Amino acid sequence: MTNPVTPIAATALAELQLLDTRQTASLIALSDFFVREHSVGEVEPRIPFIRLGRNRIRFRVSDLKAFMEANLNKKA
Repeated sequence: MTNPVTPIAATALAELQLLDTRQTASLIALSDFFVREHSVGEVEPRIPFIRLGRNRIRFRVSDLKAFMEANLNKKA
């Protein structure tokens, strides 16, 4: 018998999911180029990433949420 995934566990798993550049761009509604330039490039603001080998990078959903919150324009 398998244990059902609780809503809390499902949320925790979603937060740990690693996204590639294309998935990240889709999530934050920007281009792949923007994501690359703001992660491995020298452009600010910097998007946090995890390097997996020489040419492979991934992004955690939790880091992307924090990035978006930190860069939210609150002058509305």
